[in-house]
Amino acid sequence: MFINEIINFSIRDKLLITKLFNIITMNLITNTTDIYLFFILTVPIILSLTVSNMSVLMLSTIISVESLLSYNRRLFKSYMNWFEISKLLGGLAGVIAITYYRYYQFYSHNVIVAILGINMGEAMLSDLITGGYYNVAAGVILFWKVPWTTDALSIHNLFLFPLSFNWILGYTTWNAAFSYGFNYSLSTRLILLSSIIVSYMLQQPYAWLGTRTYGLIINMVLRSIKMTYLYTPDKSIITTHNNRHNPYIRILWGLCNFAIVVLFV
Repeated sequence: MFINEIINFSIRDKLLITKLFNIITMNLITNTTDIYLFFILTVPIILSLTVSNMSVLMLSTIISVESLLSYNRRLFKSYMNWFEISKLLGGLAGVIAITYYRYYQFYSHNVIVAILGINMGEAMLSDLITGGYYNVAAGVILFWKVPWTTDALSIHNLFLFPLSFNWILGYTTWNAAFSYGFNYSLSTRLILLSSIIVSYMLQQPYAWLGTRTYGLIINMVLRSIKMTYLYTPDKSIITTHNNRHNPYIRILWGLCNFAIVVLFV
């Protein structure tokens, strides 16, 4: 009798372990597939915006404004806080400035730097208010190391801005930590990698600032119109609703970012 109970328990235990293993495996496959599909979707869009003609300006502006206006009141109140609105407006300003510079080059690249500073400043202010002091310090150093004296370039309709690869990596992990600390969806972090992939495909590291600007807007637009299930809340790991960050990871990540920008940028 006792031996039979042991055998039955062992069988139930093995079945439970097998079921748990299958669940973990399926989740891993599904999540990996979703991330892969995210890059399949976003990389070509960012690439086309980066290299296409002036219609990009009109198209991106119209889509972005239409997306903003299409929010219903409930979603607008719960989702579009002051940071989201300022980020959208700042992104649109960046798109306008970069696209016009690509074709006309009628103003100093310091205009681009100023827009970048405002964009970063919004995130740093939010971090500061909520206690992300190490990440704020990393952001301040990053902006301090942005070149003010070298003019931006436009070659074959590409907007090129002289930022080092180390600076780009520093910005990427800094912005990802900010996004994590405010419980934003995974798409806000993955889109950072999409921009790096596009600049690598173009074999122009200096094209990154343009790809990042277009990527920021595209991610907000796709999220607002719920483009495919990837951008539908709780339908994919990409846009999981009600994310919760670990405060200790946030502090450690910010501290690592501070060390990275001090030592390597």
